[in-house]
Amino acid sequence: MIKLSRNRLSDDVVKKLEQSREKYIELAARKLPIPDALATAYNRVEIKECLINESAGKCMYCEGKMLHVDYGDIEHIVPKNLGPEFRYSYENLGLSCRVCNGRKGGFHDATSPLLNPYCDDPDEHFLAAGPMIVHKLGSDRGKITKVKLELNRKDLLEKRAERIENIQSLFEQFSKSKERAIRKVLFEQICLECGSGKEYAFVVRAYAQAIVSDNPAVFNEMKIEYY
Repeated sequence: MIKLSRNRLSDDVVKKLEQSREKYIELAARKLPIPDALATAYNRVEIKECLINESAGKCMYCEGKMLHVDYGDIEHIVPKNLGPEFRYSYENLGLSCRVCNGRKGGFHDATSPLLNPYCDDPDEHFLAAGPMIVHKLGSDRGKITKVKLELNRKDLLEKRAERIENIQSLFEQFSKSKERAIRKVLFEQICLECGSGKEYAFVVRAYAQAIVSDNPAVFNEMKIEYY
């Protein structure tokens, strides 16, 4: 999980969400059935595209890419059944893989809610131990998020390990190369591999930073930038 930022929805979509919210409240107050089209009015193409852009097509929780095999779920950070203000609020939506969405289910704890990468900085709650994600001491929310979403499930550990091995290979090539031009290309590739659009950037960045810190004589000129 890495920090995410919100894009701006078009005024037209914002207006339609507000109209849907008001209609939902009206029908609920009159104890009338809620049509399926109204109940899922947040599931709009424009909204989905915006969420995909914000997360670079990755799950907002585990950072796995899924759009090549799945549509991805529009996730309600605070469960939508807690009120129409959560059902139709764009700030309460995110892109999630089906597994993380299923693990989360309708869970919500007002005192210690799951981490929200749009509002919370995961770096303040998590540490990377190789391919594993561990919560920082004292971070109850980090622990709850890690356990509830099973952020260290087997398939994630395997994929993160592959990403770490890939960037390790780039560092080894960089350390052995004497050609300035080649080192420049390798450095740019390392920065790209740490970028927000890459899978499992949280653990990859932590590994890259550790390599640079532990080998100052080799990588003293490197200041990794995230694209």
